[in-house]
Amino acid sequence: YAAKKIWYIVFVAVSPEAQGHEAFAFLCEQLYMVASTQNGLVGLDICTYNDEVHRMSKVFRLLVRRMTDNMRFSRIDQQSYWLYEFPSAA
Repeated sequence: YAAKKIWYIVFVAVSPEAQGHEAFAFLCEQLYMVASTQNGLVGLDICTYNDEVHRMSKVFRLLVRRMTDNMRFSRIDQQSYWLYEFPSAA
């Protein structure tokens, strides 16, 4: 991290008008261009829904592979989020 070679993408927000267009492809291209020129790493935090329904990890790989085949990838963690609700007694 101190060498500025790790980019951790927590989330991507795209306005409804731009969804389904080139925003994510442009982001992937820029991540590749910056990280690859510095021998860097890119970490994406993709929720299960987006990976199962929208296949975001695969989409990222496909977009980057249009520019290079010199890429390794692996799932490094998996987590879940729980909601505990305490409705009023009334």
